[in-house]
Amino acid sequence: MTQENIKNGIVGEATNLPIPDRVAGVVHVKDLLEHLDDKQLSELANEARRVLIENGKLIVTEENHRTGFPVYEKPFVVTKIKLNPVFAKEMFEPILPGENYSQMVTRLKDKYGESVTVGLPYFVRSRNEIVTKLAEYGFRCEKTFKWKANSNERDPMKSHTPRNILIFSQKV
Repeated sequence: MTQENIKNGIVGEATNLPIPDRVAGVVHVKDLLEHLDDKQLSELANEARRVLIENGKLIVTEENHRTGFPVYEKPFVVTKIKLNPVFAKEMFEPILPGENYSQMVTRLKDKYGESVTVGLPYFVRSRNEIVTKLAEYGFRCEKTFKWKANSNERDPMKSHTPRNILIFSQKV
């Protein structure tokens, strides 16, 4: 691992970052926390603490789900059933207590058939829940703000869903 690689950014598993201890000034997590259960979120926080330098920052960018999704109290997945080569029906399905991803996919394929596509799980958390959870794992929220993409953006990969941006430092 070279300083140049670290300077230019490294991509890796959030729960097992491929960089040495205490070398990162910033860890940026974008649109990921919503897909992590509490155990995975704890592992991510441990990795961020491990790689951040003393005054390093954890920056979290997440969709504001109050406007992006219907409100769900329990974890869910978005499923799509292909009705024909052009059309698909999109549905929200709950994740059952104690069910892992493989079990959930099997259950939904049994229910809807092989044409179902199962998305990533969503563990929807409000901004306050994210702040509280990361505080449990040793981070202090310094600043939060909301951001909405310019509706004139030409990049189709950029979402127009409002975002919460949270900046954290490590608790001393």
